[in-house]
Amino acid sequence: MVFLRLYSHSDNGNGELECTSVWAALKNPCQVNSFCGFNSYCTFDADQPVCRCLPGSEFIDPNQTTLGCRRNYSEARCKGGKENAHHYNITTLENIEAAYHPYFQESMSIEECSKSCLEDCNCGAALFSKNTCNKLKLPLRYVIRKDFSDEALGVQIDAPAKDGEANAALLDYISSVLGVKRRQLSIGAGTKSRDKVVIVEEVTLQGVFDALDKVSKCY
Repeated sequence: MVFLRLYSHSDNGNGELECTSVWAALKNPCQVNSFCGFNSYCTFDADQPVCRCLPGSEFIDPNQTTLGCRRNYSEARCKGGKENAHHYNITTLENIEAAYHPYFQESMSIEECSKSCLEDCNCGAALFSKNTCNKLKLPLRYVIRKDFSDEALGVQIDAPAKDGEANAALLDYISSVLGVKRRQLSIGAGTKSRDKVVIVEEVTLQGVFDALDKVSKCY
């Protein structure tokens, strides 16, 4: 699979060339169904699409991660109902989307959704969104993790763009806004670009949104 991009090289004012993507034939390769194989999900790492295994599975071939993943546990005999729940547990992943239809969809709480999946012999995973439980069968396919949205937050930093000073100042500022420790933040992509991806650990996505919404009302 080939992805076309057009890059621009320009002087950043410090005598260094800065590379910027100005056009792409496909903005998000993860939106291509089957970019990653069964039981894996597509996400981004350092501006590059990568495939990662869903909990309870491992790569079929670690050298060819797009081939997908297989279960790394023995399947217990499914009896259905409460007895089945003792053999399995639910591992939560945030910001997950699947581009295929669930076999079951009903409005309920997240606790009820988890319980319903554990007691259902056909349920391989459950997507909970907008107070709706969506149960999916194995193998899982067309799964995407949206670690960040297409929207961006503009931040003006009073620090020079050299020796990482601007990046450090940005992380210090975001740390104060979110009320988290500095060690929980890192630059995931764009260390030498004006467009950056900041990784926030040990905080829910809703917590980040709430903090940003609160500070935006102060201006």
